[in-house]
Amino acid sequence: MDFNELFYADFFVAAIIYIMLFWFFWRKKGIKRIFLNTLLYIYITLVFMVTVMPVVENIKYIGTFEYRWMRLVPFDDYNCGRDQAVRQIILNTFMFMPFGFLLPLIRKHNFFSVTLLSFLFSVFIEVFQPLIISVRYSDITDVITNTLGGILGYLCYLLLMKIIKREKKNLTELKA
Repeated sequence: MDFNELFYADFFVAAIIYIMLFWFFWRKKGIKRIFLNTLLYIYITLVFMVTVMPVVENIKYIGTFEYRWMRLVPFDDYNCGRDQAVRQIILNTFMFMPFGFLLPLIRKHNFFSVTLLSFLFSVFIEVFQPLIISVRYSDITDVITNTLGGILGYLCYLLLMKIIKREKKNLTELKA
């Protein structure tokens, strides 16, 4: 089976979940809500694609290999000089920035709630990875950098909202 074909079942399941569970609820809340929620759903699906997919193909292997517990030494790959450690830190941070940015656009969230949700989402992925893919392991560094990415995304959101408010104020003053 082609590597790309492994993901088709996962995307099909994600589309069915979206249509049957989410779209029917979101469509009643207006186009802005549909757009933002769909954007977050697509983002989360893409994060799963990078971190844990293919799930449907690998379900049959759950429990057939030894679970790899989380590596709990922060930044161990970096400290040991392993290849790609800096790249992984940067990519994990950037991967979660959209999460921190989109959450407050969809529903009112403060710094604490975005940080907590980023942390919980990251822990979920890290604990789930070794269950689905035998060659993956979970790492506390990923949890730290993902959470940091969520925080940076939230700070970008705050900055953008400040700029938008300032521009709205300037437009109002020009009209007056």
